[in-house]
Amino acid sequence: MGPAGCGADQARRGDGDCRCGARHGHQAGNALRESAVAKAPGRPGARNCRDRLADAAGGGAAGSRDQEAEYSEQSRRQQASADKAYELQTNIMLQQVTAEQVKVQQVEKEGQIKVQEAEILRHEKELIATILKGSEIERQRIENMLRRKRIV
Repeated sequence: MGPAGCGADQARRGDGDCRCGARHGHQAGNALRESAVAKAPGRPGARNCRDRLADAAGGGAAGSRDQEAEYSEQSRRQQASADKAYELQTNIMLQQVTAEQVKVQQVEKEGQIKVQEAEILRHEKELIATILKGSEIERQRIENMLRRKRIV
């Protein structure tokens, strides 16, 4: 135990005012900070040494809440940023997939056009072989018959 019934840790750390009313190595900066915290809304003016020790160690309950709120806000921002990046990447990938599908459709159409052109050429050759050659043969047969009639 420290002086006048104070806790030993309080006296060694210099937390400031104690229940005993003594100041234990308290620095001026801490006094200003403590008075500002004591006047803050939602905090009663009288604070015990434990609150001051917690404030000095890590900001106390209010500081801890502030840190927690800041961490929570930062986490939400990072999550929102990650969600937006995921959404953007998903949209980019969808655009790339759509572009590839369009390319595939163009190649398929070009292939169909080539097949149709080949089919047209084959049909044309078939017509020449069957109809034109048949009619040419028939024309030659008629011409030969007419020559024979003239000779006779």
